[in-house]
Amino acid sequence: MPASDWQTGPLTPEELAEVVAIDAAITGRDRGAFFARRLARTLAAPKRFVHVGLRRDGRLAGFALARLMDGEFGDATRAAALDAIGVHPDHAGAGGGRALIDALMAVLERKGIDRVVTEVDWEARGLLDFLAAAGFAPAESLVVERALAPGASL
Repeated sequence: MPASDWQTGPLTPEELAEVVAIDAAITGRDRGAFFARRLARTLAAPKRFVHVGLRRDGRLAGFALARLMDGEFGDATRAAALDAIGVHPDHAGAGGGRALIDALMAVLERKGIDRVVTEVDWEARGLLDFLAAAGFAPAESLVVERALAPGASL
């Protein structure tokens, strides 16, 4: 399918169920509560979040959600965290993912964002390959964590 067959633009609140369904088709899990919380935060503070939908023939085929960060951890650059991205498996390999990430980056650039960060499960080779092809590379910083509850596993 030609790249011109894809349309991108902001997600609408009415598309929440479709976002959850696309994510479930990719991950095999229902993360509806996460997406509902994100939508509520986005509606409450729209200048802090960017959300892009990918559509073909008027139907949602993918989504990307990013959170804008100003000076987190003492960093002077404006950054965005890519919190979720997905293209329905029925559209895999058709150029939609590239159209989606390009649209997201264009919005972020217009907002003066200097860099985009995200976390990826090391085992998600397909997503890692996609992000590498889109220009992402390992960051210089290392994420460390500590469980707060005694005996809790990380």
